[in-house]
Amino acid sequence: VTGNYFAVLGVNAQVGRTLQPADDQEAGAHAIVISDEFWRRRFNANPAVVGQTLTLNSTPHTIVGVAEPSFRGLRLGPPPEFWLSMSAVANYADSGRGDRSLRITGRLKPGVTIDQAQTQLTTIAARLAQAYPDSNLGTIDRPREPRPFTVERESLIEPTGQAAVWRVSVLLFAVVGLVLLIACANVANLLLARASVRRREIAVRLALGASRGRLVRQLLTEGLLLALLGAAFGLLLTQWTVKLLPRFFRPNEMNGLELGVDWRVLVFTLAVAILTAVVFGLVPAVQATRQNLLPSLKEETSSGAQRLRRLGLRNTLVISQLALSLVLLIGAALFVRSLQNALTFDPGFAAHELLTASMETRGAKMSRQQASVFYEEAVARTRSLPGVQSVTTASIVPLRGGGYRRNVYLDEYQPQPNEDMELNTNNIGLNFFNTMGIPLLAGRDFTAADSEGAPLVVIVNEEFARRYLGGNAVGKRLRLGSDSPSREIVGVARTVRYRNLREQPLPFVYVPLAQDYQSDVTLMVRTADPLLLIGPLRNELSALNKNIPVFSVQTMSEGIDGQIGVDRMIAALLSMFGGGALLLAAIGIYGVMGYTVAQRTHEIGIRIALGAEQRDILRMIIGQGVFLVAVGAGVGLLLALAATRVLESLLFGVSATDPLVFGGVLLVLVGVALLACYLPARRATKVDPLVALRYE
Repeated sequence: VTGNYFAVLGVNAQVGRTLQPADDQEAGAHAIVISDEFWRRRFNANPAVVGQTLTLNSTPHTIVGVAEPSFRGLRLGPPPEFWLSMSAVANYADSGRGDRSLRITGRLKPGVTIDQAQTQLTTIAARLAQAYPDSNLGTIDRPREPRPFTVERESLIEPTGQAAVWRVSVLLFAVVGLVLLIACANVANLLLARASVRRREIAVRLALGASRGRLVRQLLTEGLLLALLGAAFGLLLTQWTVKLLPRFFRPNEMNGLELGVDWRVLVFTLAVAILTAVVFGLVPAVQATRQNLLPSLKEETSSGAQRLRRLGLRNTLVISQLALSLVLLIGAALFVRSLQNALTFDPGFAAHELLTASMETRGAKMSRQQASVFYEEAVARTRSLPGVQSVTTASIVPLRGGGYRRNVYLDEYQPQPNEDMELNTNNIGLNFFNTMGIPLLAGRDFTAADSEGAPLVVIVNEEFARRYLGGNAVGKRLRLGSDSPSREIVGVARTVRYRNLREQPLPFVYVPLAQDYQSDVTLMVRTADPLLLIGPLRNELSALNKNIPVFSVQTMSEGIDGQIGVDRMIAALLSMFGGGALLLAAIGIYGVMGYTVAQRTHEIGIRIALGAEQRDILRMIIGQGVFLVAVGAGVGLLLALAATRVLESLLFGVSATDPLVFGGVLLVLVGVALLACYLPARRATKVDPLVALRYE
């Protein structure tokens, strides 16, 4: 960081001092501030830590302070353990104008808006593009426009990831809202049934002079009590379920983000409880107080036609439950299919049985020749470890980065106007394609003969050959930069995903490490059991040179697992909510059918006494349930067709209108709903006519 980093952020030191602008100068280039966690773990919270030496990349640094415990960096993810002056790091001091790894954080002056800052930076971007067109002109989408500065409010989430996080958050919030609606529909049905039972009580109160408004307030109060009790129980459950959410993320990804109940959660829960009580309690309360007093006081039953009208609201609520449940179940099934596709997707290489370990030689103050010898020895020693099948090196690891972008010039291809020819490249060692399990489709692999001083060669991927050379690339030539020498294409490799699993096929160029040196490379090892090799590999590399840092030691499967963490979370939560919604819908239709059977007991008794068969009664009751299920499923399918299109960008390898998912979920919902209808219908066939005739 720059020396004013802590001052701009308003972060103080709990011990010693923070970095200062003077630390950017050569004399103060070795000052370092450590984190509270690092201080406690490595120095046992010793206040005398200030002035001690910490060696980084063979360079001693003096600890000048310990940051506040609450400061864990600017982004979610593993928090920094120390901060040092940027001028002390060789790769930043030596980097060119094309290095895009730096982030800028600033504090606006009083009265300056985000839009004003954006306008000023846009002007600066235009000037830089005019002065330095090679590094500051053009992006992938707009190759002839200045490379822009985009002003964003500071956030724990990377600006590039905020849109995705917003979409997922809205999705989960909508899902929870749908489950709440289904639950509220069930409660409304219960309140309607209870009001029907209390019909005579309410009629007596109205006859004695009670105002209708007073009775509505009483019934609303009872509904509010139910809602508040439900909210209280929900808050208790939250204390348990909130501990489960971090399990969807890898260690340290939360970076101090606390999930818990605070005053905002309490206020929101209270507001939702009151809102649901009013919205879903008002209609039953109004309907209960709107009645004909004389029949109610005599406890007379309504005719069949009147009863059907009175059940209209209950039927509507059940249809709504079924429709919303179908939407949730289809969404859950789509994401489960999406997760299955991600788990079984072929990224273009054999990801299983691969172990990766990154290394960096710049801090060890090695020359290019010394570093090259070190990497050759590292490969040789690793190959000799038990269980190792093959070893290679590369500057970029698939599914962990996009590659180094360089301007590519082809003798055989004339770019279209404004076509972006800044393409991804990867510097690789010998045996890369064999170790990664990437097949060569044409030509040859790199060999030891492709060394420094030998004729320059490259290998391109299938997408490159198809897009620029009509599929016939071997023997053609290209340049990596306008002033760079020409290189021969000696092979074509299968296209591989580099950024993420959802990446569209991109043209890629592979360059031999021996002909284009990189100081930071990753060792990639194919072995039967990568986890067992981690310890021996670390020991071997440390014994070779203890000053070379070895980091990001993990299996390739772990890297892919991190790519699908969000998919797994969405699939798990939607499955849980969808199952709960299905259960609520089944309870709802079971309750309505049970209520119908109870209300029609007298009628059923008469039918049986007049000779109706059990199958006739069963058909009559189930027929009413089938009507509700059919209408609910129809409405649900229409809603699902509209809703799932919004999810298309979040799905992987499955259509938002996949007929297999829609058909399977529909069968499950209909089956469960019909079972919920059958149980009350079967009970109706057991009605004793003598008892039923005396029922009312």
